[in-house]
Amino acid sequence: MPMFRNANYIYTVYRERNFSRAAEKLFISQSSLSLTIKKAEERIGAPIFNRSTSPITLTEFGEKYIEAVEEMIRIQNRLDNYIYDINHMKRGHIAVGAANFNSTYLLPHALSAFREMYPNVVVDLYENTTPDLEKKLGRGDIDLLFTNKTLDERLIHRFIICHEFMVLVVPKKFCLDDSLKKFSRTIPELSSFSSLSSGGDSDGNRSHLLDPAFLYNFRDLPFILLRPGNDSRERSDLMFLDAGFYPQDILELDQASTAYRLACSGMGATIVSNLMVRKMEPSESTFFFPLGGPHTEQYVCAYLRSDAIITKAMEEFVKTAQTIIPANI
Repeated sequence: MPMFRNANYIYTVYRERNFSRAAEKLFISQSSLSLTIKKAEERIGAPIFNRSTSPITLTEFGEKYIEAVEEMIRIQNRLDNYIYDINHMKRGHIAVGAANFNSTYLLPHALSAFREMYPNVVVDLYENTTPDLEKKLGRGDIDLLFTNKTLDERLIHRFIICHEFMVLVVPKKFCLDDSLKKFSRTIPELSSFSSLSSGGDSDGNRSHLLDPAFLYNFRDLPFILLRPGNDSRERSDLMFLDAGFYPQDILELDQASTAYRLACSGMGATIVSNLMVRKMEPSESTFFFPLGGPHTEQYVCAYLRSDAIITKAMEEFVKTAQTIIPANI
């Protein structure tokens, strides 16, 4: 197509924001690159770059042009992956995104097992916040996103990996009432509860989970919460609403693992996933109360775009995660 004849040159300038650096990457002279792109703009009939700024920026048309080029790159990448499938997993590439806890505690065993089975398939792991990774998934920068956040299934395919529920972590020095202590559970008990919730209990029994009103008993405690915008924070806020109070928070954090460690140190109470309690170091200084209600249970899932070509490599990686992760939590 004439409009995209020099797309590689144009895209390289866009990525580098500089004609000189782009020319070096393309192994041509700067004058030759500038002339080629000038002729391309004349052929198209609209300017792509605003050369009056430093670094150079895109014109309004240029933004549309780059969007089209990136879509073509994504199509080419999907076709490349399809070709790799024909080669029976002899080559391939998967880009996987996961937030801090999932990438640190849930995915390593699955990554290791997949690597042993398919040593020639390259897996890139991207760690970031779920909102940022969700954008990457939407742009096609990553193939799979592992998260406990529920995404729009009209746009995204979902594959369930494991079940989780929320646990109230309370330092023992803040819980002196024996009538409350009896509801606490050990870490091994939290593990067996998860097995029941994942489907082992045919009657759908949730008797091990405490009613939302149970939270009210701790209304006067200082709480360590995650920052607004975090999915776990949103669920915690809904739990407090169901319990009829909002706690005094002494600290807001970005990572649930830090909130858990601070709770174990005696600073205050917090609400985290039972998976985190089981994967982090054991604590003898806290009580664990498994919480129930409409906002406390969910699934860690692998998501991919609904318009994505599900390659053999992606399919096998999801299957590996579904087998390995539940066995190691």
